[in-house]
Amino acid sequence: MYQEPPPQRTWRDILRSMNAKEKQRLVKEMGIQSKTLDRWIHGHTDLPRLNRLRQLLTILPAETRTYFIESVQQDPHFAKYVNEIPILTPRAEIPSAYYARIIRTHVSTPRSVRFTSICQLALLQAVGLLDAEGRGLSMVILTCTPPSQGNKVRTLSQRFSLGTFPGSTVVEQKSFFLGAESVAGQAVITRGQFIIQDMYIAGDSGIHSIHQEEHNRSVAAMPLQTDGRIAGCVLILSTQPNFFTPGRLAIIQQYCDLIAIAINEDEFYEPQQIALDFMPPVSVQQEYLAQFREQVSMIVRRSYLDRHPRNWLEVEHEVRQRIEAELLEREAQERQREREQ
Repeated sequence: MYQEPPPQRTWRDILRSMNAKEKQRLVKEMGIQSKTLDRWIHGHTDLPRLNRLRQLLTILPAETRTYFIESVQQDPHFAKYVNEIPILTPRAEIPSAYYARIIRTHVSTPRSVRFTSICQLALLQAVGLLDAEGRGLSMVILTCTPPSQGNKVRTLSQRFSLGTFPGSTVVEQKSFFLGAESVAGQAVITRGQFIIQDMYIAGDSGIHSIHQEEHNRSVAAMPLQTDGRIAGCVLILSTQPNFFTPGRLAIIQQYCDLIAIAINEDEFYEPQQIALDFMPPVSVQQEYLAQFREQVSMIVRRSYLDRHPRNWLEVEHEVRQRIEAELLEREAQERQREREQ
């Protein structure tokens, strides 16, 4: 089920959590006395004056600034600054020129590469905007795995992913499937945002992201949908706890709307056509997916040799469905064994 984020820290908590070196830098750069900062932290004074708030916003690290602004606006004394909200709330926005570029790409790019072209533009822009400091953010586009004739959608397939991790450049992740056991799967099942603000606090809820690596702290997924039909979701993983503020979620939703433009009409499914099942961990899946591209290539080449050429995408769907079936069967057997123990 959806997990509410933990209670938001106050602006005093944020200042209190700074280490001694950070507090010393703040005092020096703002030209205030240490006892002034102590009064702010321990509640011996109301909100700092507006000019002091503006100073704080220019000094605080980028990853702290957003949380500080939002917590300040929860303070009852902030009402006297209500007319200054636009000044205190510098929100990240998608540049208008970028929308024009997406539209131009959509109308001018061949259908065979349109999805990849738009997704690459969207994720490069989104990661750069949401993680300007390079602290670590990964975004993954998953779409419903096309079911075999008469069956329902049982998994989501990774279609495109991009991200940055601490100390590394932009990276792309390997292919995989996700099901009802995942954050992505729950977003599709519930047809709404699904968020875990701190995976360390969440504990063993039975809901997992793509990876349970140490550097991932918060995760969210948003469905890709139109007119009540669903094509998949966008999964976002951050190295920062409590990363998904209302402002960031609003920006991510805009990118989801842009990505949905790139998806073909026949890739959207009615809710009753979707019945996600459980998939094994990604580490297990890689045993099956390691030779995915080679298998597709081999079948296509053989079809030409047999003088019955086949479409690459058609073969790719066929191989993906076969691997999906094998993984679903393996997971079902594993769960059966666990129940019998």
